[in-house]
Amino acid sequence: FVPVTVSNITTATNIAIGSTHSCAVLEAGNVMCWGDNIEGQLGVGTGGNKDIPTLVTGITTATKIALGSDHSCAVLEDSKIKCWGSNGHGQLGNDGNTGSYNTPVQVLGITTATNVALGGDHSCALLMDATVTCWGRNQWGQLGDGTTDQRNSPATMVNGITTATDIALSHDHGCAVLVGGTVQC
Repeated sequence: FVPVTVSNITTATNIAIGSTHSCAVLEAGNVMCWGDNIEGQLGVGTGGNKDIPTLVTGITTATKIALGSDHSCAVLEDSKIKCWGSNGHGQLGNDGNTGSYNTPVQVLGITTATNVALGGDHSCALLMDATVTCWGRNQWGQLGDGTTDQRNSPATMVNGITTATDIALSHDHGCAVLVGGTVQC
């Protein structure tokens, strides 16, 4: 009922929480995750839950981390994004395959990301030109592309968002802060 110190982490610079897992970016650019791993969302290359933080396989230049229900993504120093975990709705953005991945895979076509946000089964990236692109489940229009079509990779921009400064997603919706302080969702 009171906060406790997380084991093995002393240089965290960014942290994110999913439904049942947690991850932290460390000063060196590595990522450590812990908790539920049923869909490979810890990115450690094997199944099984982890009670203590464990290094994500192959991530050494992360700057930010975001977690969805059962998937995880990191923005890298080169402005690309890598994701891992559940991919049943294409939320990892790596190809047309909708199988889960227990190690990071690169999101197709993203080379100018400044931030990433994850919802239940969808993902969005804020790009350097202040636009936003999303992919994954779109049952309720949460990708903001004017359709309800699932996207297995970032293919379209969110309609009308050209001055975004920040993004956030929840289970089935997303919002962007725009220059001037307004918000669109």
